[in-house]
Amino acid sequence: MRALQNHHIVDVNVWVAETLPDEPRPKGGRPALIRDSELLTLLIWNSLTNTGSKTLQQLYDWIVIYHANDVRALPTYGAFVVQCHRVIPKLLLLVSATLESSTSVRFCDSTMLPVCKNERALSHKVAKGLAAWGYNHQGSHFGFKLHAAIDASNRFLTVRGIS
Repeated sequence: MRALQNHHIVDVNVWVAETLPDEPRPKGGRPALIRDSELLTLLIWNSLTNTGSKTLQQLYDWIVIYHANDVRALPTYGAFVVQCHRVIPKLLLLVSATLESSTSVRFCDSTMLPVCKNERALSHKVAKGLAAWGYNHQGSHFGFKLHAAIDASNRFLTVRGIS
């Protein structure tokens, strides 16, 4: 497998723009400084290149340092977080567009995605109303369970998160 080079971000941006439907113009309010396709490109590029950004704050700092010239204008951190949450359905659409659909053999597995530590479960605010308690051989956790299926060639078939 070939390693990704910095100029490949343009290829990712073209793929995102071609895969997503056209963005409707907002009817009111202030327009976003960064396009959804640009933000999705940066989110995907960050995960492909393994930059080590584990939080949105680290991701935002990485964009400011390395990719400020690749976007028209960078919003404030608060507006960036709001827009990241808003583009999640579009990100899921991109993921589903890349998944293989027809195969005769599937291998499934799941993993826990805790939202917070168990002692903070009653006071957390991140996924309030979405996360739930789960149990498995490792014990209990508060959050989600991610299920994934692959085929014999290690291609993703489905990904689904369940609370």
